[in-house]
Amino acid sequence: MLGTSPIKLPIIYFQLRTDYMSLMHLILQNSDYADHQHRRAELEHCFEAIQNEEGQESELDRLIVMQIWNDFPQYFGSVV
Repeated sequence: MLGTSPIKLPIIYFQLRTDYMSLMHLILQNSDYADHQHRRAELEHCFEAIQNEEGQESELDRLIVMQIWNDFPQYFGSVV
């Protein structure tokens, strides 16, 4: 049956996303994010989606999300 296999994303996608996740963590650490919490709901949704992914490619991203949740429960406490 056509169209039943999962979509395979290129490895470069996961490498770029991991870089962006690390950058987001640094921004949260080194900015006054508490003052504006720009796109917090969208970030929370993305973090939840990453956390629910399966596969070895997402493992590092899931670890970064967990670290963000642990470091910033005041922003993302509802998902921890």
